Amino acid sequence: MDKNTVLSLSPNQHALAMREATLRSGGLKVISVLSPIQARFEIEMGRCGVFVICYRVSKDQAEELTRLFRKSCPEGRVIFVSQPGHQEEVPRGMDVAVPESTGGELVLQALKEPGEPQSSKTAA
Repeated sequence: MDKNTVLSLSPNQHALAMREATLRSGGLKVISVLSPIQARFEIEMGRCGVFVICYRVSKDQAEELTRLFRKSCPEGRVIFVSQPGHQEEVPRGMDVAVPESTGGELVLQALKEPGEPQSSKTAA
């Protein structure tokens, strides 16, 4: 597991590309995937120390993939990207929830800050 390698999942190709570019410019390695099946494969490979999952993935799939990630990478972090301006329920198991921002700046901020990011912390 590499703490500087991020697995980013979103079925929205534009959002995924923007997030990847921002995270890469912040010095992180990024593996971007469009489907839960691809995410499952990458999680099972065990290379990523951070899992970023967006609201466009169903809550059930997000929770299932998070459980798998926790088994493969118990020391890893899971960041949920929520829809801006909406109060949706954050799936269980997330470490941090941040609203989606243009390019993923809030995700990068959550990863780079040593303390609690300015976002909602959820119970595992």
